[in-house]
Amino acid sequence: MKFYPQIGALLIMLIGIPETQALSLPDPTKPPDLIISHAGTLELNQIIISTERKLAIINGKILHIGEILDDNKVIAINENTVELLGPNGKITLVLLSYPAKPINEPNGK
Repeated sequence: MKFYPQIGALLIMLIGIPETQALSLPDPTKPPDLIISHAGTLELNQIIISTERKLAIINGKILHIGEILDDNKVIAINENTVELLGPNGKITLVLLSYPAKPINEPNGK
């Protein structure tokens, strides 16, 4: 059986092509850059809404409407967003994961 070095080199090149193409594909699980860059260093961790209260956890700190974090005042807490008002204007933080169902409080509250 005769070996052709050109065919071997061609096969090696063809095998490497799909790997290089896969490296250039964007990560579909990465959140959009717009949300990250729009809010700067503020990260919305969680939103808790019940009949008694509304609070948001931003950068690990529990905040109610009217409270201030890094010169930004919490002006609204909604189901999936928190609105802040700061020196550079209004900022809307978006919660990227949504609850499957509302949490029922004990004793019918």
